[in-house]
Amino acid sequence: MVYVLRHFGLRAMLLCSVLVGCTQFPELEEGRIDLPGGAEFPRILPLDPLLADGPRTASVATVGHVEGRVAGLNARADQLRAHRVGSDRALEKRIARLRQKAAALQDM
Repeated sequence: MVYVLRHFGLRAMLLCSVLVGCTQFPELEEGRIDLPGGAEFPRILPLDPLLADGPRTASVATVGHVEGRVAGLNARADQLRAHRVGSDRALEKRIARLRQKAAALQDM
């Protein structure tokens, strides 16, 4: 029984390597790969001309959208901060322990 278990790992590894050797890989020599849904790969552009144009600026609509999302996320964060889980005493103890750990790490 020990003999069978001892060589089981070796046999399993051998079987896995044989199965991996039988795997079919896509043909990459053609230079084209058909993507699902007829999608195309993005064009690869040289970086120097993009940087030479100068800094990019966002449109007013984009800035407004981002600022709206920031405001929404800040409001959600405020709601989460206001929500207490567990007793206040337990939370205060945990905060005190974390502050002690932080102080010990700063002293290192």
